[in-house]
Amino acid sequence: MTYFSFSRLILAPIFFFSWGLNFSFGATGVELSKASSAELRQLAESGDAYAQAAFAIALANGDKGLPISIIEAEKWARQSASQKHPIGYFAMGYLSQNPILEADSATPGKYFLAAFGERKGELVRTALSGDPIACYALGMILTSDELRPRMIPDLELAARHHQAAVNADYMPSVLQLGILKMENMLAAKDIEGGLALVRQAISIDLPGAHNYMGVVYSNGKAVPKDLGTALVHFRKAADLGHGSSMILTSHFYAGGLATPVDFDLASVYARRAAAVKEPGAEEKILEIQALAESGALVATSSDVPEPVETGVPPPPPPPSSSGIIPPTPPSLPSSPSPDPKTSTPTYIPRAPNPAETTFVPVAPPPTSSPLPIPTPPPPTTFTPTPSFTAPPSTSAADTRELAKRHYSGIGVPLDYTTARSNFVIAANGGDVEAARYLGIIYLRGKGVAKDRLEAAKWLRMAAAGGDVMAKRNLELLEQLLAP
Repeated sequence: MTYFSFSRLILAPIFFFSWGLNFSFGATGVELSKASSAELRQLAESGDAYAQAAFAIALANGDKGLPISIIEAEKWARQSASQKHPIGYFAMGYLSQNPILEADSATPGKYFLAAFGERKGELVRTALSGDPIACYALGMILTSDELRPRMIPDLELAARHHQAAVNADYMPSVLQLGILKMENMLAAKDIEGGLALVRQAISIDLPGAHNYMGVVYSNGKAVPKDLGTALVHFRKAADLGHGSSMILTSHFYAGGLATPVDFDLASVYARRAAAVKEPGAEEKILEIQALAESGALVATSSDVPEPVETGVPPPPPPPSSSGIIPPTPPSLPSSPSPDPKTSTPTYIPRAPNPAETTFVPVAPPPTSSPLPIPTPPPPTTFTPTPSFTAPPSTSAADTRELAKRHYSGIGVPLDYTTARSNFVIAANGGDVEAARYLGIIYLRGKGVAKDRLEAAKWLRMAAAGGDVMAKRNLELLEQLLAP
């Protein structure tokens, strides 16, 4: 949608209702933005639709000292949306951008439109009254690319709404405005101001802020490149539930970036990412496993990956988990923007561009047939396979594959004892890969005391059977064992 057509969507209702009107029930956004996590949860549990939406946003961003939980956030957002609350609709749209929920690509836009249309434009009206949560919601919608062609991103207007929320010390907006400035996405360049805002969000341990600062230090943007400091921020964000930071922390430990190679820690963070269904987590687990097998005594690549997300949802989603920096909109206004600290955001229509798609207003969902709330598929779960010793009829290869599953914790509980027992059976059955795994188990002390001599025994067996990776590790190990 163009700037003009966006104005058409939201101005009409405003002329017919009181500008100072806030949401018709429950606490105000100002009160909710100042509430503690415990107070917010209590209000949400009481059935307050606005509190439910605000709690969902806090959970999605890890605000108010809460660990990020996209699944729980979606639960509260859905309850709020079921009461047709505009911020509830926004929260559902915001969360549905997160791949964890596996929503259809059209879902965010449907919810964002519902947020605009519900209660005859009350989202916009409430944002203009200075409500920080409504300002945040509107700012996030204005940076999204989910409503094309009805609306194009307007980052300048989004920044003004975020600034209004920043003036009320609403931390999710503090981070978002900081990122917009640091990424030079606004007409007025202010990287130092953006950095100060991001650091303000870091001061209260907002996970997305730590993730973004990790990216900043990894790339040397606005600060000297420092992988050690980057790792500190990635790990902090990961410990607060930030999925992509878990992947990046795992990468640092697996690759020995600013830290000694530690496959165990790398695996821990990769499995945490898998537990929250972060995309790429299972592949990371397998990658670490392969590195451990082939180069248990050798450091890996020192390349820093491109960040999975930069902090602008989704997610950070926020979520995105919130998220991906939205594309720069075409032809930002050349005139200077009003001072966000002294002016109130207003919606002024511009002349239509014939080349742009004409907006046809979309009516809000009728009372008799509300916007369908899609039910996400249940989380994929693995049925644990009971630990057992393979019967004699099982092939050595099958026994080895079962052992590998227990060794990696993929599809079954992580269990090094069961893995080792089945590797022994497979190795004694002539499987050279199983013998190599046993060498790695004893070399790295996986469920047993480290024993280089025992490791060498199994690596020799695997090497004699033609296993190239076992031969490589054996050569390195024998150098260490040499008198």
